[in-house]
Order: sequence, then structure tokens, then C-alpha cells
Amino acid sequence: MDEQNSSGHVNTQIASVVSTPLDFRVERPDFGWPFPEFAMLPLDLSVLDAAIHKFVPDAVYQIDEWADPASQAVRHVRIREEL
Repeated sequence: MDEQNSSGHVNTQIASVVSTPLDFRVERPDFGWPFPEFAMLPLDLSVLDAAIHKFVPDAVYQIDEWADPASQAVRHVRIREEL
């Protein structure tokens, strides 16, 4: 268990937002973000950024996206803490 407001705690909160599709939690349908399946490329990560800002307002991070070398249709997204 991470100490509240520690780097690990914030990263866990961000991971929770990133891995939860919008409308998945019955008790909190606004939590998460609409997954970008079949989205146009490059991905519009402003929706993900807005969800993280909404649910983890103290997080300071950078989002990067890039194509997989084997297939431009496969995208990688990395969210890393800014120190």
C-alpha cells in the first residue's frame, strides 16, 4: 500500500483511470475514459488527459504516444511522472 500523495499512490490512481472504460463502474459511471478502439490515428489523447486531470488533479505527468515498429495501427501510450 502506498502512502497517500506519494508518487506510488498517484501512479496507482492514474493507472486506475487509464484502465477503466467510461461507464464501467456502476456506482460511478463518469469514472474512466472512453477507450479509443478503432479511433483515427494518431490518437486524440486529450480525452485521456482530461480524465486524469479530473480524477487525479494533483498528478504531474507527460503522455507520449508512438506507433509500433511492426504495425502503424498498433499504438503505444506511456504516461510518466514529471519530477
